[in-house]
Amino acid sequence: MASPDSCQRPPHLPLDSQQESHNSANMAKLLQLLGSIKGIFAQYAGKDGDGRSLSKRELSELLREEFGITGSANKKELDDFFDTLDQDKDNVVDYNEFLTFMVTLVAIMDA
Repeated sequence: MASPDSCQRPPHLPLDSQQESHNSANMAKLLQLLGSIKGIFAQYAGKDGDGRSLSKRELSELLREEFGITGSANKKELDDFFDTLDQDKDNVVDYNEFLTFMVTLVAIMDA
């Protein structure tokens, strides 16, 4: 039978400075991207009054201007897409709903 001392886990080893630097750089990039997403949201939210959410018209403008989605999407498709994003069914897309869309979009693009 092994002694209790031989069953202990090794102590936690700190990351080397190169790994720490890499992690810091990745975090900085992530924070920059989140800031950009928040900025784009803020640029379009509030044009119809409420700066904390996107109306259907504001979302349509954002999709057209930022993603190059043109008039090829018909009103029904836009309505369906809006309804999918509007998870709490309050007829606006708030930042959390928009962020969910952005993360989903990145996952789809990465697949």
